[in-house]
Amino acid sequence: MESFSEGVLSGVQKNLSVAEIAKLNSTNHGVVSQMLSNLARHGYLEEHSLGVCTNCPMAGSCGTMPHKSGIKLYALTEKGRRYLNETTQ
Repeated sequence: MESFSEGVLSGVQKNLSVAEIAKLNSTNHGVVSQMLSNLARHGYLEEHSLGVCTNCPMAGSCGTMPHKSGIKLYALTEKGRRYLNETTQ
């Protein structure tokens, strides 16, 4: 049985959305978002922010408010890839 952190890293490796990772791990968006931040802080993931909303004419009135923080994308680091390889062997 894989751990929650393995499930999240595996989801990132498969380019799944936060919602998809949450569903596969029987949890919610907020918990997965927090785990992504923690894994990035510990060097297992790289966080990339896209400021795509800053150019949107609706940014000031958007109800979702993604323009305040941008869209975050995550990629496995070498440390994250090693961790997944070690846990799947």
